[in-house]
Amino acid sequence: MKSNRKSKLLTRCLFQRINLRFMCTILSNARHAMNLVYVRFIAVTAFAMVIFISANATTYYTAASGSPSVLANWWTGTDGTGTHPANFTTAGDVFEIQNGHIMITTGSWTVTGSLVVDAGGIFSATSTGTTIILGL
Repeated sequence: MKSNRKSKLLTRCLFQRINLRFMCTILSNARHAMNLVYVRFIAVTAFAMVIFISANATTYYTAASGSPSVLANWWTGTDGTGTHPANFTTAGDVFEIQNGHIMITTGSWTVTGSLVVDAGGIFSATSTGTTIILGL
């Protein structure tokens, strides 16, 4: 009788140990799956933000040399056509100095988007104490 009791007890202990290992494996796999879901969520969110910002971004080009801080010197068309920017602080906007154009600033200028200088284009800050802030 004792042998049968020990056998049942041993069987129950083994079953519980196997069951515990199985549950730990399930929990571990669930934790891993949740981490993958979280990483995928972050990746999709970041991608959507890039698409949203890119979709709302506008590229403005210089039509001639001048001051970069003057809104009328920037156009949506590369040939000096289109519209001017409303400001220099719209996130994602790109301001591109084209080949052959010289943009000289003599004061502070803040650009929230990006400044691109094409090969052959020149950007110059000529005043003492001039502050240029890009990418806020």
